[in-house]
Amino acid sequence: MLKTIKIDNFRSFQSFELQKLGRINLLVGKNNIGKTSILEAIQLLCSRNNLDPLRQTMTNRSEYFFDDERSERRLRLSQAQDLDVRHLFYGHEIEHYCRAGRCN
Repeated sequence: MLKTIKIDNFRSFQSFELQKLGRINLLVGKNNIGKTSILEAIQLLCSRNNLDPLRQTMTNRSEYFFDDERSERRLRLSQAQDLDVRHLFYGHEIEHYCRAGRCN
């Protein structure tokens, strides 16, 4: 059982610590403040070397690259390099670019 959670440089958290956890804990707050990110951090910790939960989380959040070389945008989720891992780190910046009349 976790008693304390400390998160550094993950998603929207530069530094975060939650102490005195019990057997059942309730995360409450406004939208888009990091409740899900806390759960994702715990999930990643518990999954250890298994990257499937990470892939599923990033896919659910649409954090992947698009194949701009094709006329139709389609997801290429068969390879790890298609996931955009920059979203996992605090302070990440996503560059927007345009190529062949299409913008990312």
